[in-house]
Amino acid sequence: MAEVTFQDVRVFWDDKVLSFSNSGYSRSYSLETPLLHTLEMKDGSGRVFAGETAEKFDADLYGYAFQSEFKAWRLETCNAVVRQDLPFESDHILVTMRYFDDFSHTRLTREFYLYPGISMYGVRNNLQLKVIPDHFFNSRQGLRQEYDAHNKTWEKFKWEPVVETFHPAEGFKPVMAVEFAGHTDVHDRPVREHAIEQGITEYVGNLLFCEDQQGAGVMILQEAPPSTERREIEPYDFRLTAAGDLISIGWGMNHDELEPDTLFVSYRNAVGIYHNAVEKDELLKKYCRTRFNYGKEYYGVVCNAWGCGNFRNRISPEFLAAEVRGAANCGADSYQVDDEWQCGKLGDLCYMNKDVVLRDYWSINPKSVENGSFDSLAALARECGIKLALWLAPSLTKRYEDHREFTELVLDFHRRYGFDLFKIDGAFFSNYKAEQNFETMLRNIRLESNKKIFCNLDVTAGMRGGYFKLLEYGNLFLENRYACHGWGVGYHPLRTLRNAWNLAKYVRLQYLQLEVPYYGDVNDEAYRRRNEVNPNIYPWDYWFAISFFGNPLLWFAPSSVKAEDQALAAKMIALHKKYREEIFAGIISPVGDEPGAASLSGLVSRRNGRAEFMALYRGHEAEKSEFSADGEWELLAGKADFAPGKIILGEKTSYAILKRK
Repeated sequence: MAEVTFQDVRVFWDDKVLSFSNSGYSRSYSLETPLLHTLEMKDGSGRVFAGETAEKFDADLYGYAFQSEFKAWRLETCNAVVRQDLPFESDHILVTMRYFDDFSHTRLTREFYLYPGISMYGVRNNLQLKVIPDHFFNSRQGLRQEYDAHNKTWEKFKWEPVVETFHPAEGFKPVMAVEFAGHTDVHDRPVREHAIEQGITEYVGNLLFCEDQQGAGVMILQEAPPSTERREIEPYDFRLTAAGDLISIGWGMNHDELEPDTLFVSYRNAVGIYHNAVEKDELLKKYCRTRFNYGKEYYGVVCNAWGCGNFRNRISPEFLAAEVRGAANCGADSYQVDDEWQCGKLGDLCYMNKDVVLRDYWSINPKSVENGSFDSLAALARECGIKLALWLAPSLTKRYEDHREFTELVLDFHRRYGFDLFKIDGAFFSNYKAEQNFETMLRNIRLESNKKIFCNLDVTAGMRGGYFKLLEYGNLFLENRYACHGWGVGYHPLRTLRNAWNLAKYVRLQYLQLEVPYYGDVNDEAYRRRNEVNPNIYPWDYWFAISFFGNPLLWFAPSSVKAEDQALAAKMIALHKKYREEIFAGIISPVGDEPGAASLSGLVSRRNGRAEFMALYRGHEAEKSEFSADGEWELLAGKADFAPGKIILGEKTSYAILKRK
């Protein structure tokens, strides 16, 4: 018998059972079977939310565990250790269950990440192989059905990469899967909620809710790329088996990526218990705040002139100097120099597939930057009271095999010029190794700079980490939207607001950069051609207000902004900075209607269940003007009137930023 405790977390195991718990949940596993499987999952009061796994085991990778009748699995070690003061994660207990198969010499490890005070834990699997099974694994399996019709031997097997399994207790059933989409430069639905109908057994998304009729339930999160950007051939992410087990699919690799004598690590999953809609809304965000914990490094207002639409034609030493001054006048924390500062061309690195020499490619172009050095621009930035940030793109066409060299390049820019914010573009996880190389690169960049370097990642294209992966290393740039031409989806304040509002149901807006273009860049003809309402019917400060509960990204060339507009930007940014720490300390959630032309919608930041800050937005066709709210509120920005229990936005296209008195 052994026991490890940390705050309210307790781990216990003997020859028969492994059990771990905190004040919000408990889960027990059998140690008397060849591999680990669930006996029961309960809440803190002892109510059963999941029963014993009916078939297979809780984890499997393409049949390695399922073929237990051919194997000789044994438990090598069971261990639990308290881990504190980690570089990228809050304190927790790590439980490690290591199994070994004497027949195939395969080692399977299950890891559980147990955090105090939150009824949600993480789980991850590792597998190290000596042999690779000779099964058919590809999407052409259906073409073989006619030829294999006489052979039914393998029909009972369903080879899947199973990360986690539980058997919903009586009265609980899958009710909703939430799919998250990237490619936001050309895509306008980052969140899709799929209600689950009776009889449907395969579900797509990073997030699944399994509930009873009273709204209590289990949620399971896959810390993985969006469904449409994964490499696995399975056309689903969760499946309800015939025996009633709910399995979570997706280790992050295909069968043909496996190699002998190599450690393969699955994506992490997280499993949590809630009892009502309020707990459901807060649990995932509390878990992510705990899981990806490094505080104020997420904060920052960045100005990036790429949003003006012709940055590469404007860039010069004189232009960049004016830009730094303009960014400071607008209140930005950093000015980010984007593509074209370097001697190389992005097309060569990406779609032209040129074999480039990294140091030559990323040498500084003297036509763009004075004397081929950032010394004078960095000095000017210091004089203006802001920082310089830089755009870079690692070698995606080499699957980041040169990540060590790229890391040294980033560290050199950091040490030589003081850059501590880098936008890392060009993420394309074409195979397992590429993804591992990319993460190793990000991790080393942060660790070897003593965490002084922070990264802007994005979800705009490629095959990327999405909304729940790699957040240890940077925040997320949500969308590439332009007001200056008709390419892609195009910017509109209602689109950005709608996307932020829908994401705020599940994603911490504290992790997102929300772009604010310049109204003066709006191409009227492009919007007429698209038969779309011109963004300029909304005042420019409305655009800023949309970004207030995230990290504003000034998506324009500040040197081209009129002095009075720079002053307006500075006023809105100063207000955001004054209150952002208090706002970010809360749970940010959407309120009101889904944003649209006829909506009255908003965002709220709650602490201990009490709304402390609120932002309300009225559409240009909205007839509704009154929003119910208890207590007394102070207007920080915008326009609003107050009546008992009500906040009134009397004008269409108006907004209000509010703080509870």
